[in-house]
Amino acid sequence: MKLLVPVNNFESTVRQIEAGGEELYLGADSSTFHNLSFNGRGRLNPKGERNCPDFKELKDIVQYAHEKDAQVMFTANLPFLANNPDGSREYLKLFIKYVTDAMEAGVDSVIVADLGAVQILRKEGIKIHIAASTFFEIINKEQIACLEELGVNRVVLSYQLTMEEIMELTESTKLEIEIFGHYGCSFYDDCNLKHNFGEQTADLLGVPCRNVYDVTENGTYTHSCQFLNASLACSVCSMRRLQEAGVYATKLVGRDLDMDMNYQITAVYSKLLHALREKQMTAEEYNALRGEVLPEWWRRVYCRKQQCKYLPGLTTGSYIGLDEL
Repeated sequence: MKLLVPVNNFESTVRQIEAGGEELYLGADSSTFHNLSFNGRGRLNPKGERNCPDFKELKDIVQYAHEKDAQVMFTANLPFLANNPDGSREYLKLFIKYVTDAMEAGVDSVIVADLGAVQILRKEGIKIHIAASTFFEIINKEQIACLEELGVNRVVLSYQLTMEEIMELTESTKLEIEIFGHYGCSFYDDCNLKHNFGEQTADLLGVPCRNVYDVTENGTYTHSCQFLNASLACSVCSMRRLQEAGVYATKLVGRDLDMDMNYQITAVYSKLLHALREKQMTAEEYNALRGEVLPEWWRRVYCRKQQCKYLPGLTTGSYIGLDEL
């Protein structure tokens, strides 16, 4: 199983590879929009810093990554594509240029978020590895078969799947299967609470689905909670089974997060994955290894708060399966 990690400039690329990243993902600043970008993030983070490099720096990043035997996946995953209001195709032409400029820089794969984007790239004769991002909300075999027919090479499964469902889907296809290993959104797409698109009020509003809200009954305050938050953060406890299930890559989220924190997260997952590759471990052996690798802050932030992806719990127990419909 490959370790796919976020980067946003050359410095973070060097450090993420040193920490154990084997595949990198990032976008580029095309200056097409004022706030938005084709890479699924705002051009600037709430601090006013760029979320991604320009194409010149992207080329340097790709060259360095390839020298270190790391692959580069390019985010072209703005979750909607359409013609201009006047019916012209100027917007789509800019999207195609965004992708082809990245290909000239040497990227290995393009991550897209819209079915139309897949069709546009193939119709234009653009030959490159394509990954269907989590915006596709892939939860069944039929979706995977459809995307394979359209020429997609990798599919990213929905956050809200159980271990058993992931295992069933990996067995059903020869496509590369990617899962979200660390962090991820709270909702199915589209939640209409999108953030990190360059809004200047982000420091005041925070992340809407993870904020603490006051709950009242008949006008009387009862308690406060994160009632919109169905997010789970960590898949460390599931790494052994995900590896055995044949998952191709696990993704760590964080292009717009603090990179110092990202390096620490990458290092933890890297140590565990390398150990799993060296020998087939029993559950007991893996649990012992996990106990040695996890720092105390990790246990405090994730373990004690039961932020466990893909394991039975209150959040995963709320997922609706076909047998319950």
